[in-house]
Amino acid sequence: MSIEYPVDFESRPVYRRVGTYLIGIVVLGLAAAALVFTLAMQGVGWPISLLRGGAVSAGTLASLKQENGQVWLYSAPASRSYFASVGGNYDQLLQAWRQYFDRRSEKAHEISDLSAISSASGGVVILASAAALGEAERRQLTEFRQRGGSVLATWATGTRDLHGQWHGWGFLENLLQAKYLGERAASASVSNVLIISGNSPLASVAMTGRQIELGGLTEPPLRFDSPNRSGLFLGQDGSSNDYSIVFAESSTNGARALLFGFAETAWERQPEDVYLLVDASLNWLRHKPQLQIAGWPHGKVSAQSFTLDADTPCNNFRNRMSSGEVLTRASVYSYQPKCCLLLLTGLPTSRENMEVAQRGAVSGSASPVAAVSTKSSVVVSPVGGLVGYSSHNERYSLDAQQSLQNSGIRYCISAPQAGRGALPYFAAISGTDSTNGLLMLPRSQSNDTALLTANGDSDSLTRALRKNFDGSAEIGGLGILGLHTSALANPLLSQSLAEYQAYVKSQSDRVWLASTGEVNSWWRDRSRIGLVQRQLGFRFEFDLAIGGERPVTGASLVLTLPRKGEPPSVSGLKIGMPMPTLRLLDPFRAMIVFDALSPGNYFYQVTF
Repeated sequence: MSIEYPVDFESRPVYRRVGTYLIGIVVLGLAAAALVFTLAMQGVGWPISLLRGGAVSAGTLASLKQENGQVWLYSAPASRSYFASVGGNYDQLLQAWRQYFDRRSEKAHEISDLSAISSASGGVVILASAAALGEAERRQLTEFRQRGGSVLATWATGTRDLHGQWHGWGFLENLLQAKYLGERAASASVSNVLIISGNSPLASVAMTGRQIELGGLTEPPLRFDSPNRSGLFLGQDGSSNDYSIVFAESSTNGARALLFGFAETAWERQPEDVYLLVDASLNWLRHKPQLQIAGWPHGKVSAQSFTLDADTPCNNFRNRMSSGEVLTRASVYSYQPKCCLLLLTGLPTSRENMEVAQRGAVSGSASPVAAVSTKSSVVVSPVGGLVGYSSHNERYSLDAQQSLQNSGIRYCISAPQAGRGALPYFAAISGTDSTNGLLMLPRSQSNDTALLTANGDSDSLTRALRKNFDGSAEIGGLGILGLHTSALANPLLSQSLAEYQAYVKSQSDRVWLASTGEVNSWWRDRSRIGLVQRQLGFRFEFDLAIGGERPVTGASLVLTLPRKGEPPSVSGLKIGMPMPTLRLLDPFRAMIVFDALSPGNYFYQVTF
């Protein structure tokens, strides 16, 4: 190799004047700049899919948002013809959806030919009571779902063929992995109030236990059995197998399906509540992750309380108490303030978790205000300085609530139908908030009097107690089992309570066993939690703000997942953020649980 002198540099060819390594540096610099720009823009909303092993990732929120946001309302020609042949008007069913989208200021593409979705790889098709479907339509819907599309069906969709002839329940059963159980009998003695379960990805805290009375039932609601259900009808014994809202998701392509087992004409009685249900349903069908503050602490999905009505003389009360451990967290409600004071000083030390509150007059006509109008009648519980009250009929007028509030009462047991759902709520009293407001505890279980009347042997009573408990736990609300001290001496009840105690303890991993006073304390702490969530492209972030002056222990958040069975990870957006534990509640939801959060602000990112 010859030596090249500087004086000969100008005579070199151009390709020798620029080193090849410089070209590499320029290319790498441009690529790095492009990568940084792309990631930044994706973070603020560009729908850019990430590649994993040569395939488009199914877990990016950006691609999910792009593919699953579209909604099509299908006006099925065969269904229109079928309803016309039996004297019906299919447009009345479609009109309910048109009104919904109009109220939500959202656009849904109304189509009468499924070829409009032939190239769609996501989105939601609404089959509004599309009873008659031809084979071509069924095939197009199957292909749409194979591409990851979701379907929301109502009532008896797909049970008839192109010509309106009976075709069977196979379409819905295959769509939802469910089994048809029959129609729900329509009669004056059968309640058609739909209960929304809080233990499903379709329910928000506001909807947990919400009662929706169905109206316009020209056709009775349909009943299905499925491992995934959200709406049910409760029977008089507090339990039911009448599930009318079921859902499913394919594990292979993420296609989701949901069924309202009642026609759109049933919406007319409480349309705004149905709209809230539709909101949550469309969010889930679109794979939209949602985060909400859980109703109960420490990742529990429901709560169980016990109350003892001290309806026996004070001197005999302690002798009548059962030794069952299940009652150690009960709240004792006494009719007489003097007896309350005796109970406070005379409870055994082994029952340190028990507390005493006041019971209203036995007379249904007596106002609860009179019982708590003087300072001497206000009874403070031994735990946390809380004050509880329960009227005889568990119903309170606004005037009664105001008087109880002024008297120092802080929580009341209310009848289940008196509230807006199965979770506690603060009474709407002017000038109050969660720091000093009156908390209402809706009871969602029966009492010993009703249970003993309906069940004459130990086995049936035990089964009834368990059904009561399971119904309340499935809804996700507050179950309050009412007991009377006079009934504790009944050997039938004592034996059943002992077996019931073992069952309740076996469910302690998911159900919070607490006194009504502890429930009151938690809901006041819960009201100090502020939550803000953001979806920014493929990122999901949330901020927590803890108010007040004390830490909140056991704060929990429920997260609906964009993909079935795929748990996310949670990381702090700032150094020093206390890290929560995360576990799957079911294939569709995860629970984020914090041990304790001191007053302040916290910032997190969720990665799917």
